[in-house]
Amino acid sequence: MCVKQKPTIAEVHGALRERSAVIVHFSREGRLDELPRIVGELVGEERRQAVERSVSLFYPDDLKYTMAHPARARCCSTVRPGDVSVDHAMGSVGIMLRLKTPQSLRTVAKWDDGYMDDDRDMDITPADLADTMDDRPGGHNEWLLQDFDVVGIFALPPLGYFDIRREGVVQTDLAAIQRTFPDMDVYAFANGAIYRIRKDGSGGDLVEHSELYP
Repeated sequence: MCVKQKPTIAEVHGALRERSAVIVHFSREGRLDELPRIVGELVGEERRQAVERSVSLFYPDDLKYTMAHPARARCCSTVRPGDVSVDHAMGSVGIMLRLKTPQSLRTVAKWDDGYMDDDRDMDITPADLADTMDDRPGGHNEWLLQDFDVVGIFALPPLGYFDIRREGVVQTDLAAIQRTFPDMDVYAFANGAIYRIRKDGSGGDLVEHSELYP
């Protein structure tokens, strides 16, 4: 197999740092289009049972599954201070990720390149990193990562998640996200910087970008 050319991890982290950007795999909010596949024309108890069989595919189980299976490719977006979930991401609650090796970054695109996990791979230059972060015609970009480290949970307001049982988006907040992921630090943008809410309950603090992407 031909090994694709990739930027070094230092080049990836440098490009992110210039923009105070982070890499996040989001739990996708706009999932009403998946209901016909799950429930079809079912009603009543049969519909409820079909929904219950699918709960693990949705928040928060989808994110927990991703954290437990870093070898599987995952579609991500880079987000930066000033971004909002409704315009610059496919969701608002996700997992902040970091590459393990240069080959962890499979593809980059300045638009939504399809959310299904697959075996795509491409040559990537440092210029491609900048281009896909600075020019996002559809609002959000897409980086495909495989074999990654989990940094923590990331929240990008306005906050919400798709609840299959309610068949719609449910609003949430940082406290609820903390309760859902008690063993994880939770991160968010605040005043142009990155804010961390510590998992040990000791409060929060501003974190240097270089701590997340050294």
